Amino acid sequence: MSRPGLSFIAMLVLLTGLFSDAPALAQTDQRVVAELGGFSLSIGLVTDDVWVFELSSAAPDPAAPFAPSLMVDPALTFRLPQGGGDSWSSATAQVKLNRNPPSLTVIRTSGEESFTIRPYAPEGRLAGLSFIGDFTHLLGLGANFRQPSGVFNLLGENVMPGSPFGNSRLAVSNYRPNQVQIPVVYGLGQGRHSSALFVDETRPLMWSFKGRPWTAQVAGQQGPEDVLRFFVITGDDLPALRREFMTLTGRPPVPPLGALGVWASNLKGETESDWRDGILRLKSAVPGLAGVVTNGAAHYSALLELAKTSSLKIMLDESAYVSQDSPHYPEMARRSYLVRQNGPTGPIMVVNHQNSPAGLVDYTNPAAPTFWHSLFRQQQFTDGVTSFRLIDGELEDFSPSAWYEGAPGSRAHSHYAWANRYALKWLEGLAAGARSQWMRNRPRLLMMSRTGLAGLPRLGGSLYNGDASLFGSRSLTAVKAHVAMSGMDYYSADLSPALTGLALDANTRQMYEAWLAKTSLTDLPLVLPEEVLQQPDLRYNLALRESLRPYLYSLAWEAY
Repeated sequence: MSRPGLSFIAMLVLLTGLFSDAPALAQTDQRVVAELGGFSLSIGLVTDDVWVFELSSAAPDPAAPFAPSLMVDPALTFRLPQGGGDSWSSATAQVKLNRNPPSLTVIRTSGEESFTIRPYAPEGRLAGLSFIGDFTHLLGLGANFRQPSGVFNLLGENVMPGSPFGNSRLAVSNYRPNQVQIPVVYGLGQGRHSSALFVDETRPLMWSFKGRPWTAQVAGQQGPEDVLRFFVITGDDLPALRREFMTLTGRPPVPPLGALGVWASNLKGETESDWRDGILRLKSAVPGLAGVVTNGAAHYSALLELAKTSSLKIMLDESAYVSQDSPHYPEMARRSYLVRQNGPTGPIMVVNHQNSPAGLVDYTNPAAPTFWHSLFRQQQFTDGVTSFRLIDGELEDFSPSAWYEGAPGSRAHSHYAWANRYALKWLEGLAAGARSQWMRNRPRLLMMSRTGLAGLPRLGGSLYNGDASLFGSRSLTAVKAHVAMSGMDYYSADLSPALTGLALDANTRQMYEAWLAKTSLTDLPLVLPEEVLQQPDLRYNLALRESLRPYLYSLAWEAY
């Protein structure tokens, strides 16, 4: 029998809608809603091993979907657990509500308890979480250089924001690394007993593991309508937990092969002849050199041509600030694509950036990144430039009265609300620009950021520690372990300030060489100043790194 035509079916549906009094379909619940310690508790599942919870002062609509932050992969979907009353379950775990004291406990089907969690509300207002678990080691929370050297276990430590606004670039003597907090902590107990807690909060958090229970507290005023969302991840072991966390926040795309190689920074000279001689010296020291890092926007064309003839790539330093001397400043200001002060009609926020008055690109405005991309970056992509080092993302220069546009309908406009999220919006702008290219020119990007949150790798970003010093190097190994557990597959340190112009005695030289030996095998990408790359003592390490590049690239695809 022949099928009815599509137009007939469409007409039938239309007539049914016109003449039927049938009620609209009932809304489907998107979350379980319960009560916990005087607050509303929402419960849902991502996978059998990943639970999502939301605490709020006001009772939410069960039909309202979860709305996670920028850190979470937007493709993520949620579902309801089985059960009701005081107990819900998935195929691998169970959640129980305890009444005295009010708390929730996540329990695996094996009987192992994950975390017991309750609201942290010292003055009756939701301020964070109080939690505990049967763990002997705690890992994660990003890069915290304020810890003593070699702290692999966070148990017994306090982890504080780098500044009142969260992520920060510290300034202690010559040691100015990033304070980058990624709000995921892993607990490891006897055997393989392990669980993870991911707090989906982009504002600065204060973590205390000195007493029991532990606490995670928002470092700032909580409003009456604020919610606190968090995920509990269960699994068989730490690698399984990390895989689930990467599912939550998004896996990093595999970077270009050159991103895993050796790059030269601080290329000396002011003329094309100087740069050509420098590249020849570098290629002699590192035959497989991947590329050069430069902030020479004024000499972009000459450097690009030199790099192409030498089979090298260029990595460009990109700033978030637009100098008032820039020809682009007036148009960016006219379009309100620069951060303002005191509201949407206030004046442009002008700061003294690198001894020059400048404005800050408002990457929270959805239209700003597209226009900024069209001015120059689109041509850079067409030229084959796919690597960028994002400087100034930690927003050292700002005004407390800064006003950000935010997403349409957003109520978050302050520097406090956007300081930690700014780097994610910046990366979003770069990634969107890459997607807009024609398919044959669509690049795979390498974007090194000094700051960020969970979700940075999903957007093609890698974490780039700023201005590490030789005498702070002993903490780098521990920091890299926490950074890796926090989801950052690609991480490197800026060794330039520490290794240039430093008078080395015999003892310091030994430590210096050991640090370089380790760094040359662990940093992805490896960025070293020209004078360091030419040192004879380093050539064996660099040759070993170059020989490992195909292996590292294969591992990158396997990890993906």
